[in-house]
Amino acid sequence: MNKNIYKKNCSGMTLIELMIVITIISFVILGLVTFFGGGIRSWISGQNQLQAQREARIALDKIAKEIREANGVIEGFSYEKAIEVSFPTILNKNNAIFKYDKATESIRTGNNNILLDNVPDGGFNILYFDINGDICEADKNASKVEVSIEVDVDGDKNPDITLKTEINLRNYGRS
Repeated sequence: MNKNIYKKNCSGMTLIELMIVITIISFVILGLVTFFGGGIRSWISGQNQLQAQREARIALDKIAKEIREANGVIEGFSYEKAIEVSFPTILNKNNAIFKYDKATESIRTGNNNILLDNVPDGGFNILYFDINGDICEADKNASKVEVSIEVDVDGDKNPDITLKTEINLRNYGRS
């Protein structure tokens, strides 16, 4: 009789115990997948913002370089978010144009190439200053230009990246 009691106590797990263990393990795995999935989404979002910031910096540097070499502002249309600058004849360069394209939410160059994407309406602003540092209209009197760019990476209508720079025209007034 002792032999039967021993066999009864050494039996395997019941079906209910097995289902409880599987349920607990499932919740643990689901929590881990959710945790790591959120981490991966955050990493991807961070990488996208980093890339957009890099592209915005490159675009702003290109704009600043061209404006810095200019001898004057030919036209600046604050209502169109565009600027055209000319260069001294010794540089033998064509005028440089940078303009905001509302339809594609991008900044384009004079030959209509896209310089920067994901720029929301109002995300490309240009201010002009005369030789005394006073704000002026965009005309030949502008000796300094302030350019600001906003980029919306995730499309939520809130800028994720904002860059601003002031540029003195090195060749101001030279022909």
